[in-house]
Amino acid sequence: ESTTVRRGRAEIAKLYRRSSATIVYATTDSSEALAFGERTVVLIDGVIEQDDAAQNIYDAPANLAVARFFGDPPMNLVAGTLKQERNAVIFSEAGDGTISVPLPSDRYSDAKDFIGKRIVLGFHPEHVEIGGEPGFRALIERVEVRGVESDLYLQTGAHGLIARILRGGNKVGDGHRIQCGINLEKAHLFDPGNGRRVTRE
Repeated sequence: ESTTVRRGRAEIAKLYRRSSATIVYATTDSSEALAFGERTVVLIDGVIEQDDAAQNIYDAPANLAVARFFGDPPMNLVAGTLKQERNAVIFSEAGDGTISVPLPSDRYSDAKDFIGKRIVLGFHPEHVEIGGEPGFRALIERVEVRGVESDLYLQTGAHGLIARILRGGNKVGDGHRIQCGINLEKAHLFDPGNGRRVTRE
């Protein structure tokens, strides 16, 4: 992102704060929407998908369309199924994927409605934890350095994922196999049939 773009955004923000008028700012960049942090309407193919504060949309996208668009990089979306094991509901990645994690019952109270059915688990790149639990194995295909942070492009065997980590905390590189975890308190479930988020807040 260039200095000119950042300065232009700052000037628009100043104008908004000084003015009592309603200002409508259209952008295809979700990072800009987050930077302004005001009421945001996500419009996809002419349909309003979500209307809320930008941070709320980022934290809890209403559906898969918003999850795919809002964020840079966008939310990781992993297809799988749910199964009951004793008192726990387990998400298992589809295909030959390595992700198999128990869902916190208080966070995913609606999950039992999808036992034995297809489901999509969504989580932002910053909610992937290197060496975290509950864990899964992944191959690092590429590391992109972004200043104080790095983006790790991971392969689970069925899905490509992105993890965003602080540089220096973990010595990782291309071709390494690592143990990863997901912060499931920040993750969401989506119904692949209608695309809607099914996680109850």
